[in-house]
Amino acid sequence: NNDEGEDIIRNAIAAGYRHFDGGEFYGNEESLGRALRASGIPRSDFYLTGKIWKDAMAQGPDAVRQSIDATLAKLQTLYLDLVLLHWPVPGKFVEAYRALQEAHASGKVQALGLSNFTMTDYQELVDSGVVTVPPICNQMEVSPAMYRPEVIRFYQEQHDMVVIAFKPLQRGALLQQPDEPYRSMAQRYKVSVAQLLIRWALQHNLVVATKTSTAARMAENRNVWHFELSAQDMETLDGLTTAEAIQQRAERERASKLV
Repeated sequence: NNDEGEDIIRNAIAAGYRHFDGGEFYGNEESLGRALRASGIPRSDFYLTGKIWKDAMAQGPDAVRQSIDATLAKLQTLYLDLVLLHWPVPGKFVEAYRALQEAHASGKVQALGLSNFTMTDYQELVDSGVVTVPPICNQMEVSPAMYRPEVIRFYQEQHDMVVIAFKPLQRGALLQQPDEPYRSMAQRYKVSVAQLLIRWALQHNLVVATKTSTAARMAENRNVWHFELSAQDMETLDGLTTAEAIQQRAERERASKLV
């Protein structure tokens, strides 16, 4: 929430970005709101996502409603296009989702979604009987280093939901990866490793949430429509996730959903 944050958003807007993923936990809502207002671009041209943090869920529905109102005030907007439950806090996320549906009914929120929900978490939400406005998406970690096709198929095919991939570049770790096949494969397509990884995700019908503060990389990350990965290369990248990595992610998800 400072001048640097506003500069980053202004550069992103200039590069053509219109979907911005914010959240109370990130501390970026005020700078995002100022940059969007200063852009002079109509609000309807942007797609703004907010997230309900664990503390609000733990405190109950009133805190969830207050969190939405606070986000709207910080972003200087009358509505959010999408709001996600950031983590499925045990014993709390069902009532939190009920509060989101109330915000949807009031027009403050246009669509509802989930983040970091396992298949078991999602089934608990559905089995609760409170869902009258189905979630349109689940945001989850996806990259060739963290590829869980059964979870992606569960949401995309069984429940007709969008999967939003966060950490598609493993926060830049895969860009520094000296091991094959990333670099050699990117060189064959005459693209960067980042473009290769984003293209891989797009060919899995994922929405990709990228993050960078560098204007040049913002432009590069959007320039992924001039090539297509072969079936063989897709299969190669699909096979890079280790059982150990999946286990570590599952343990982190179990711990991170607790308040």
